[in-house]
Amino acid sequence: MKKYIVLFIIMSSVMLTSCQVNIGESTFYVHWLVIAIPVFILLLLVGLPLGRIKYYCPNCKKTFYTSWIKCVFSVHINNERALKCPHCKKISMCYPSNNQENKK
Repeated sequence: MKKYIVLFIIMSSVMLTSCQVNIGESTFYVHWLVIAIPVFILLLLVGLPLGRIKYYCPNCKKTFYTSWIKCVFSVHINNERALKCPHCKKISMCYPSNNQENKK
């Protein structure tokens, strides 16, 4: 997981070294951190509550927690998310458990 974060940081720093913003006839160059930091904060604000949800695996009928970053970048339809169950090791469309004993 750490190698993907490092790869993402390297790719974003190469692609977003500076951004050109045109307002009217004026042109401004904005540093890439001005864009990257709010995007990262938005990912945290959306993702951290998702990491506190207990998911139910339809294959092995067990519940589990997963990391927030896996929830943010997983394929999802409504509340169901394609997650890998830590018990049966299968990827399936898991949905939030009815008995919500969420992490504090």
